[in-house]
Amino acid sequence: MQLEQYKSVWESLRSTILEKMTALAAGLKTVVEYTVSDVCISGPDEFLLSDEYRISFDLKNEKEVTVLSVEFALMDAADAGEDDGCAVMCGFNGHAGLILGGYAPARYSNDCYTTDVDVLSTRVDEFDIEEAAQFIVNEALQDETLLKEVREASK
Repeated sequence: MQLEQYKSVWESLRSTILEKMTALAAGLKTVVEYTVSDVCISGPDEFLLSDEYRISFDLKNEKEVTVLSVEFALMDAADAGEDDGCAVMCGFNGHAGLILGGYAPARYSNDCYTTDVDVLSTRVDEFDIEEAAQFIVNEALQDETLLKEVREASK
């Protein structure tokens, strides 16, 4: 997708994504033992060779070790070797990049990447904050590999 077209799609989705991520971070602050960072908007990233924009926040322990990163991104089809369009994805990544889950509608289908902003907007709207919070608290933060890695990194 051309950068200007990508930016236009991002601008149409940014406020809703920011609202959802801010609400998710606020909800987690009340139920987890970790410090929840401020929500931030980032992108493009020369280091990652990507023009993609994302909104994210981290959960850190008392030693400032990042336990979990939550990142909602507008994925560019070109970065995935596809022809055209965008996809939305919210990833839950543990310490040292451990993939713990996420939200990626139509991920392994021909409909994953689309140029239809209404479809992308619907996918963002369908991201369920309560379901995400429950998954983070009850599954992601209970992952044995994650807990082991965080203990090691916190020594």
